[in-house]
Amino acid sequence: MSTGNFDIPEFATKGEAVDQEVRVRTGLPKSATVPNLVAYGSDLFDDNRNSQMIHESTFVEFEERHTRPSQMYITPAKRKPSQSEFSPLVSPNKRMRVESAQSEETSSDDQMPAKLLAVDDLAPISSTPTAAQLISKRKFGLRLKRSIPWGVQRILTRTIVEQQAAIQRISVPLILDDGVRNYCHSSAPFDPVYNTFPPASVDIRLLRPISITVEELLTFFPNHLKWHDAIYRLAQNGWSCGDMAKYINLSRGLLPKGARRGNTILKWLQAADKDILGLDRSGSTGRKSWKTTCFTVKGWTPYPNIRGPGVIDYRLVDLADGVAQWPENQGARLLTRAVKHAIMHMNRDVRLSQIQGFIRENLLMIPSLNTMIKEVNNGKHPDVVANEWYRSLLLKQKNARIV
Repeated sequence: MSTGNFDIPEFATKGEAVDQEVRVRTGLPKSATVPNLVAYGSDLFDDNRNSQMIHESTFVEFEERHTRPSQMYITPAKRKPSQSEFSPLVSPNKRMRVESAQSEETSSDDQMPAKLLAVDDLAPISSTPTAAQLISKRKFGLRLKRSIPWGVQRILTRTIVEQQAAIQRISVPLILDDGVRNYCHSSAPFDPVYNTFPPASVDIRLLRPISITVEELLTFFPNHLKWHDAIYRLAQNGWSCGDMAKYINLSRGLLPKGARRGNTILKWLQAADKDILGLDRSGSTGRKSWKTTCFTVKGWTPYPNIRGPGVIDYRLVDLADGVAQWPENQGARLLTRAVKHAIMHMNRDVRLSQIQGFIRENLLMIPSLNTMIKEVNNGKHPDVVANEWYRSLLLKQKNARIV
């Protein structure tokens, strides 16, 4: 049988055969009936153009809350022969729809009672809880005796969310700031040192072959002066404990009351000298003239008195928490570019362990930078140049206050 250029299958003109085919495919009981299925033809026919739109009045209705597949109701109606019965069948598995146009033509008095389809009885479908809901109970709250950095709070919150998600056998939901606040509670007053400085437990060695400048070290990792290799590098390259403390306070915008003090850093330097050089109660003055030229951190030894389970991975955006003045010019290298890019493009979950791939993916190595070793060979040791620039800056600020 054919119409125009289209071949029509023989069974397309027989409504009973179509109904029988539907019952076989869907497993409907023999007593159930369903509306006629629309088989789409060519868009060249006006009758078929309208059939491609689904009306708001649909035959398949679900309960609003926790509807089971076994509770799916189909409201059959007495139908009239439609143009779709005489249209070519095209991809029935992809484009079959319920013929909603016929439901408008049929009055409510003509409709038959709804039939309950017998389908496998499955568990109710429920929405996945949010992170805040998973940790909303008081027993999951963490009471902090003192303030801790926001980045650490996020890590602790994610740990408990992952545990609860595993118990309930669901995927880990997105963790927002509200979820962190619902889990971590502290009555301690805000302290910029304890609330914003990344802790010494952050594994800075995850930077691996990426060179880090003095400015980046003091800005993003001020607590890592506790690491003996870090403070030893600065002290050998001309940085006094007072210079280190003042730069940290400047980059973090700390007021004198809550500022980092040189005496505290001096204790860390003395511990490093005792461990590396075997010297007791040394300081930043009277040191040997040779200077370190290793600008990566992959060989550093962690701070020996780290609290907790050990070193941790940290998010790039959390390194910038509390930063008031960013590294500039030659002091801003790949680490600074990566942190800024993560903040600008809302890449909140990129960690230190992923920084190399993050730099390559976003082409952050462009424009290229001279290697720090090349600067040393040119007679400009980066650490020494940074110290001279910083001291000149302090002198200008001092003269400006006098005037």
